[in-house]
This record gives sequence, structure tokens and C-alpha cells, in this order.
Amino acid sequence: MALLNENIIRPKLEHIDIEITRACNYNCVHCSAGALKQDTSIELTYDEIKKIINDSYELGLTKLGLTGGEPLLEEEKMFDLISYAYNSLKIPVHIHTNGSLVTDEIAKRLRRHDVLTTISIFTNNEVNDEITRTDGSLELTLNGIKNALNNDINLHIFIVPSKLNVPYIKDIIYQLNKIGAKIFRILSLSPTGRAIEQFNDMSLTKEQIQKLNADLLQLRDEYGIDIQSGFCTHQTLPELFYLKGHDQCYSGKNRLHIDAIGNVYPCTAASGRPVFSAGNLRKIPLDEIWNNSPLLQFIRRYHHERPLKCKECVRYDECMGGCRVSMAYHYGDFSCAKPDCGGPYSK
Repeated sequence: MALLNENIIRPKLEHIDIEITRACNYNCVHCSAGALKQDTSIELTYDEIKKIINDSYELGLTKLGLTGGEPLLEEEKMFDLISYAYNSLKIPVHIHTNGSLVTDEIAKRLRRHDVLTTISIFTNNEVNDEITRTDGSLELTLNGIKNALNNDINLHIFIVPSKLNVPYIKDIIYQLNKIGAKIFRILSLSPTGRAIEQFNDMSLTKEQIQKLNADLLQLRDEYGIDIQSGFCTHQTLPELFYLKGHDQCYSGKNRLHIDAIGNVYPCTAASGRPVFSAGNLRKIPLDEIWNNSPLLQFIRRYHHERPLKCKECVRYDECMGGCRVSMAYHYGDFSCAKPDCGGPYSK
């Protein structure tokens, strides 16, 4: 994948997501991060993460995400980083949490710093505990959502459809909307982390996708519920509205995901897959990885040079030859352009 220096593409690094811990109090069957109870002494320290944020800022950072694991297991570390980014760099922060630790006081602190908070929930019944493999997780997450709503924080609800929860997604969205949740995002099940070993068994059938699409469109069109999708989700649910900034695959183009020990990946979906590691920040400076990584350079080519198969396809911007992580899983080759596509679709 070596590239000539004159062909190097150096865009701005506008968005990073950082795992501030890999530890988690849930044990979700589909967790793309493979989060678990682990020795946190090997994880990035506050000072290391602060340096990553500063280095990213020099490269163009405008948006910071703090994730895990469960970031609220490192509550003070998380809020110190939020305060630094918010007060010193004027960068908006979002966090990804399972909601179980969002108390009234924590919700007030999140509101104080205008933190966009995403909480993941899966069903409105005991299947939620089956997915999280944690007794009482539904009640804990619902309490966290209610605390967030009571404090008027900027809240988005995340839902990952799988065969386990797809029959209940319509009901949980409707019920949460009735108590005040306004924005929902449907994520794609990712063939990474713990999900990789049972990905095929958990993935939706064509019939389930069609039913889910109909349910979501009904919620949107009849009840006015804001249900959004990102680039990958849009491949299977194309009638949903795009989440702002997710209308294309921006993996490695304007964003990176950094895991709890400093490994750099082009996006969150790629996290944990060695083939997608662009290097480790404890060994290589961020600017060198961002500007010179052959892996990132190769992925960026999909934005600037269409694969031969896709040259005349008018739908290329909708799929960009397929998700690189998905191609690696299904075909063992992250460089290929969606072999099962019926295109090209010519003008």
C-alpha cells in the first residue's frame, strides 16, 4: 500500500473518538469494542489523552467524542477531559454511555458543559438484559434516560438492531418518545469485538430489514419522530434521514477512533481489528499517523479515486464501494469494491 509522496492526501482531522477506558459494567453480546472488566492501569492516562486532544487540535479538531467501555466508570477523568476541551479549546464534546450511571447529579454536570449524550438501549423487556448480559440493565438504562430528560440535556438514543431485539424496536422508540426523547439513531451491527463470532447469527434477514424499515418510517411519518441513520445503516435502511456529518463514509478522511491503550483506527467500526490499526500513539506521533499512514492513505483513495468497477455508477456516493470493515469480514479483503453489487449503475 505504499504511495508516492506527491500523492499523499492530508485532510483535516476534525473528529476523534477516544476510549477513556475499556472497562464496562455491562457485557453486551454485540459490543464492537469488546469492552470488559480489565486492568485499567495499562490504559491511557488523563495526561496522555489531553496530549492526544491537543495534537488533534493542531490538525483541525472540531469535535471530540469520549467513549468506552463505559466512560462513566472513569467519571472524574471524563469530566476533567470535558472541562478541558470545553473551556480551554472551545470544542464541543459528546459521550457514548449505556446510561446506567447517569444519575441526576451527573446529568446536571453534563448539562453544565452542554455535552451531547448518547445512550444505548435495545428493548423494553427482559431481552434487554439478555443482550447486555446484566440483570436489571433495562431499569438502570431507563433511569439514566429519565435523569437525562429531566435535566434537559442534549440526548440521542442509540439502538443496534439484531435478531434478538428487532421485534421490539418500534415499541421502545414510541415509548421513549412519549416520555420526551426526541432523537433516535439506528446503528449497524458491526463485525468487530464480541459480535464477530456470532455476526451472521445476529444479523437481520431481508424480511426483518423490510419490516424494520416499515416500522421506522411509520414512526417518522405518522408520529413525527426523528429517526436518523449513519452511512453504514443507510445501506440497508436508505429511506431514513442521514445524521448530520454521516452522509458519506468519513472513515480516516476527517476522523479517527483511538482505543484505550492508544491504538489508532480509521473509525469506530474498525476498532479492535488488527488489519485496520494505523499505529499506536505511545510509539508514533499522531501527526505522523494522520499524515503518512499507508492504511489511511489507501482508505482515503475511495473518496478521490473510484474503483474501476464503480467508475460509471451514479450511486457511488451512497455506498462508496462498500464499508471497508464489512468487506474485510465478508470477503477477507478490505480493498475490494462490494463484489455482491449488481452495478455499475450508469447514467
